[in-house]
Amino acid sequence: MAGMRRAVGFNSDETRCTFAQTLERRYGRFAFPDALSDGPVMAIRNQSKDKHKKNSDSGRVYRSLRCIRVSASPDFDTRGAEIQFLAVLDEEPRLEATTAEIKKELDSVAASPKFNWPEEFERAVPLFRVVTPDSISAREWFTSQQIDLDFLSPPKDL
Repeated sequence: MAGMRRAVGFNSDETRCTFAQTLERRYGRFAFPDALSDGPVMAIRNQSKDKHKKNSDSGRVYRSLRCIRVSASPDFDTRGAEIQFLAVLDEEPRLEATTAEIKKELDSVAASPKFNWPEEFERAVPLFRVVTPDSISAREWFTSQQIDLDFLSPPKDL
């Protein structure tokens, strides 16, 4: 080991942070209740996976998102909890779609028969909130869970 040369893997705080977040998404997944996983979460995941790489309006929307988080009030274990999705925008220079386009796309996913809303949860109003990293509170970040969508907004330099 003493004879090995050290190679710097990441040369900025941003790339180190992105790598740490990638590991967290991969190995620190939150297990959503089955009713959410099999319905709305699956519909969002499938739509974003299908459209993300396409050169379309929907593709621009999903490439503009840093992540999608889900919050439950009071919590995911309470029957009748109110569920809200937080669509967190990527940084300004990376945005390909407007907030209005993003909201329209997410509302159309929610209106789809594949969205399959579970009866044990209530929909928040609005169901989807489009937020920026600066506008979401730390409380909202900590009390929400990220949907596992590894492919959303991959960093350009990783």
